[in-house]
Amino acid sequence: MKDTQVARRLKDLQKLEELERELLPQPRMKELMQACLRIGMRPKKGLEWILNFSNKDLDQLSAGDWENLIYEVVWFSIWGPPLPGSEAVPSGGDLQDSILDPNRPLPTKEIIGEIQGWTKARLEEFIAHWETVIPLQPKSIIVVKRDRKTGRAEMMLKTDVLYQGFAFSFAQILRMAGAGLNQCPACRIYYSGRSNQTYCTPRCQNRVSLQKFRTKAQPASRTSKKPVTRKKKPKR
Repeated sequence: MKDTQVARRLKDLQKLEELERELLPQPRMKELMQACLRIGMRPKKGLEWILNFSNKDLDQLSAGDWENLIYEVVWFSIWGPPLPGSEAVPSGGDLQDSILDPNRPLPTKEIIGEIQGWTKARLEEFIAHWETVIPLQPKSIIVVKRDRKTGRAEMMLKTDVLYQGFAFSFAQILRMAGAGLNQCPACRIYYSGRSNQTYCTPRCQNRVSLQKFRTKAQPASRTSKKPVTRKKKPKR
């Protein structure tokens, strides 16, 4: 088991080194590569990042946290964690060119907030109805490309819209690692766990159990009765 994990880690590092050699000379790539490290190089790690992103309180983020999050959303939208047996294929087209252009602005906080709201809605729909529908805009196209050297086919999205790139990576990750998605009935956060797991943590489960115990142990409230006043008999 450990040997397999080490081999996967080495393979991820090799992919990362290849990406660094190819991309680092371009503007903004240092920050984007750091975002890649925070997100991870596997679908499961990508799902963890999606859940953390959806559960974040954006109002509490510092300036540094905001900058990190913006670069993470951008990286996820253009590249996303590569799927097993595939390489990191950019899904962006014009979107990738615009992000790497230092003269163009990065996505605003408002856009990140809208993407977070969209993510929550899709997760809620997926958990409640076992499916979610993600429409493509007219200018967005899916391309399936085969490598001439390896013969391996890769799928990518050509778009100039950040939301569409994010949605494409989101759908891929959900397909590969979304089987255990759920929402905790106690704290309402999204989490990934076992199929028979109801709460995100034992703490939430214990809190609900304690509330049920207290409710059950509490005696039923009795209706208050008015005191009976006896009339005094008149003296003879």
